[in-house]
Amino acid sequence: MRCLVALLILLAAETASAQIYPDRNLTACLSGYGSCDFARLSPAEQAQAADAARRRNLNNCIGGYGTCDPSRLTPAEHQRVADAARRRNLNNCVGGYGNCDQSILTPQDLAQVTDAARRRNLNNCIGGYGACDQGRLTPQEMMQVAEAGLRRNLNNCMGGYGACDRTRLSQSELAAVTEAERRRNLNNCLGGYGTCDRMRLSAEDRSNVLAAEQNRQANAVLYPRSGGYYGGGGYGGGGCGSRGGPGYRLPSGKCASWRR
Repeated sequence: MRCLVALLILLAAETASAQIYPDRNLTACLSGYGSCDFARLSPAEQAQAADAARRRNLNNCIGGYGTCDPSRLTPAEHQRVADAARRRNLNNCVGGYGNCDQSILTPQDLAQVTDAARRRNLNNCIGGYGACDQGRLTPQEMMQVAEAGLRRNLNNCMGGYGACDRTRLSQSELAAVTEAERRRNLNNCLGGYGTCDRMRLSAEDRSNVLAAEQNRQANAVLYPRSGGYYGGGGYGGGGCGSRGGPGYRLPSGKCASWRR
């Protein structure tokens, strides 16, 4: 008895839902959802749903999706799908993607693909990438690639990077790289960094480095809480900024104040 009552309630709920939302089933059918009950549609609605399904299948075929049913296409639609597939294959070939079938390219398409591959290879060679085939370069392109390689090597040497070949530098470039290395080493020594090579410092540079070390040591003694004049504990150190001052200490070690 209880089961019968529950069934009657369920049927009543479905009937009420269908009366309140009469278009819900039609929407499901037009969208191709599994909840579509085709038998509940009127003849006009069935025609609408069939047309929507035809257009949906055509779009799937044009897009190259697996849910395409070619048997449902008209001759004109077959031609549209074939044209879309040709364009899609051409784009893949021009972009150098794996799903390219060169056998179906027209002579004009093949020329376009060949030129795109040549430009792509040239860019790879100029950028120093592994996918460079120097055997496909023209003499003029070889000169472009060689010049790009020299510029890239100079930038590596100036920046102190590992991929630097000093034997490829001109005399003026070698002088510029040597000066950049000197400045980089001096800055490391002035900052107290471990990558400082004191043996490469000039007499004037050693004097400046010694003065910087003495200044750091003096600040560490004067301002032990802040770890230096501007280090630790927030700007100025020692909480000076939190006391209403401008955030730094005077040489006496006291916090500076807005009012003298």
